[in-house]
Amino acid sequence: AILGAIGNHFRRLSTARTLQDHGRTATELMKLYSMGDYAARKTMSAAGKFSQGFYAAVSKLVVDTDAALKTSHDDPERLLEVTPESNAIFQDFVQVCSPV
Repeated sequence: AILGAIGNHFRRLSTARTLQDHGRTATELMKLYSMGDYAARKTMSAAGKFSQGFYAAVSKLVVDTDAALKTSHDDPERLLEVTPESNAIFQDFVQVCSPV
């Protein structure tokens, strides 16, 4: 359930970034996701902090982890541990979100 929530959150951010890149506003995001004005504006603001490449990497990581959880006989906790790939994504996230 938590992995789905993370995926959904980053999918909204990625959509917001795509809308920004095409000159669209939070109003479009509100329509797409049935969001309130405040949530849409905050999502649009946050979306600009990351590149589409970052969102693609997060999406791939979430999809790959979800598939492994559903098909592997491995320990689910071990599958959710930080890997070098996920650590690099996490470090990018922390660097952008850290106060200057």
